[in-house]
Amino acid sequence: MHLYLPDTPTFVLTVKTNSARKARLQAMLLHYGFSDIRWIDGPITRNHNVGARVSAIRTLASLRVPALWLEDDAAILPAYRPSIYVPDDAQVAYLGGSPCGSPVAARRGMGARNANRPDGIVRMCRVRDGIPNARQLNRSALYMDTEHDEWVRILSMFSGHAILWIDDAARVAMFRALRASKGSYDRTFSAIQWRYKVYGLRHPWFCQLGKRYTVDYL
Repeated sequence: MHLYLPDTPTFVLTVKTNSARKARLQAMLLHYGFSDIRWIDGPITRNHNVGARVSAIRTLASLRVPALWLEDDAAILPAYRPSIYVPDDAQVAYLGGSPCGSPVAARRGMGARNANRPDGIVRMCRVRDGIPNARQLNRSALYMDTEHDEWVRILSMFSGHAILWIDDAARVAMFRALRASKGSYDRTFSAIQWRYKVYGLRHPWFCQLGKRYTVDYL
């Protein structure tokens, strides 16, 4: 599937008080030609995860696929291109990279018998391996190589600052899971997203502002 990202409806997760973040992100998106930007305000809460989860629920309830989901601290990396080709079977695609992925929730969701597949395709990968800024990357992610050079399958918790929603069945499943959960949305996604065709870019196009991680799965 081919998508031109600047023409793709873009939903930004934020809160009303984050005016500086909104201004920065809007300027960045307009600079890159994004024309359909929609702001989804979450509530102000003491626990950030609670407010973020509400914002995520509102976003998934509002968007219609295909759509781009961004957190308000997202930033564009040099690898970014306006046109993107995603695998034909992709249901969700992570366009960002982060050291915040963890295999814990994915293991719990997959069950012990599936955590280590006999074919050896699924494996744990230290994201710091082979990365120049290794001192900053100190957690793990669970992924699977694919036939597509630019893409891996994401099976674990992963940072949600740039997600391309492609298939409505996956959107509905994640929405229902969030409605039933009290946890953070990235951990909630990880508990079920291994069931779907969830891909991630080997060379991310987005990062979190101030955390210029270029997490490559080599």
